[in-house]
Amino acid sequence: AEVATGAYHSCGVRGEGSGMCWGSNGEGQSTPGAGTFSGVAAGTWHTCGVKTDGSLDCWGCGGDAEYGQCTPPGGTFNAVAAGYWHNCALAAGGAVQCWGNDSHGQATPPGGTATAIAAHWYNSCTVASGAVTCWGNADNGQLQVPAGTYTQVDPGNAHVCGLEDDGNVECWGCEGSDDGQCTVPANSYTYVSAGGNHSCAIKADEFLACWGANDEGQAAPPPGTFSAISCGQWHCCGVTTEGMVTCWGADNFGQSTPP
Repeated sequence: AEVATGAYHSCGVRGEGSGMCWGSNGEGQSTPGAGTFSGVAAGTWHTCGVKTDGSLDCWGCGGDAEYGQCTPPGGTFNAVAAGYWHNCALAAGGAVQCWGNDSHGQATPPGGTATAIAAHWYNSCTVASGAVTCWGNADNGQLQVPAGTYTQVDPGNAHVCGLEDDGNVECWGCEGSDDGQCTVPANSYTYVSAGGNHSCAIKADEFLACWGANDEGQAAPPPGTFSAISCGQWHCCGVTTEGMVTCWGADNFGQSTPP
């Protein structure tokens, strides 16, 4: 039903709500907790999920838990997003809570409520009433959101992509490192995901388009139609319209070979 990608691992939520992960498991990031999940987010070396009762569960901090990224707050949440060593979650009332490493301010959200949340590397972003707000690392201009009315946002390593309500995708944050990940092919899209130095999006016809760095094949999507995608450091995974998981790009830890 859903898929999420980190650096060297990938996770998903099966149709019945159980979590599954594959790829690197050196920190336990590919060993999901028990219970049923409504959403999952894969960070660089850890994973977090929202259970169907609204509680949070994080795993994968075996030897690298110094920032508390695997100790989520209590409460009831609708969504969770995972970055490098930090996470953010959207509370049932729309408030944003973040925890973990805050070296760039990525775990200090601005006030207010939101309808969507995303995190990656050293950045976090929200959507509220069509406006995107990002916080954290600003080295490449990733906090300089282009004007527009947005329905979804996703930060990558240093760039950010957002989906506007008219199906247009805007990407920004490529001032210091540009492999083409901010050069969006003209099309109408329904979802976008930003990875390392690449980006992918679902087109209105449900086929995929990817752009940017392609050294591991991460910008060369497979054929077929998709209902969900997620791009990590050097790979991407997607859920096909038939409900199957397909991944492409780097596979040195099996992160692109789903069970």
